[in-house]
Amino acid sequence: MTDAEHIELVRQLAATTSGAQITCSSSSMEPAIVVGDVVSVFSTAQLRIGDVILFETSANNALVLHRIVLAIPGLPWVAQVGDAAAARATALIPRSRVIGVAPSIPSFNPRPAALCVAIYRYSRRGIRLTLNKLGLPGLAAK
Repeated sequence: MTDAEHIELVRQLAATTSGAQITCSSSSMEPAIVVGDVVSVFSTAQLRIGDVILFETSANNALVLHRIVLAIPGLPWVAQVGDAAAARATALIPRSRVIGVAPSIPSFNPRPAALCVAIYRYSRRGIRLTLNKLGLPGLAAK
């Protein structure tokens, strides 16, 4: 089975009432999720700050469990970071890459530093997109 087929199967399972069962293989979400924990993931349209999400990366089609630190309704991406990661590791991902949420993992408000990094990245991305739409991509690169 290819990575793409595996991800599609996980998406299909997450859309069922029993959800997809994912075994954690990284320490990025410790202490909430430790290596070897099995996490149930369910599809949802509503993403909230503090939710633990499963998403596919764009670089290598890997599946990642991380926490949302910023989600603004109407915008096409969310900011996420692992609980054990430094705030500077906060990254934006397209909502379309989110497979589902893990409702059994307690939600909590993000660390202030992670929230600041997320807001900064949101604003830079928004400015770049706006300049590109206005036909001024050269200004977006500065």
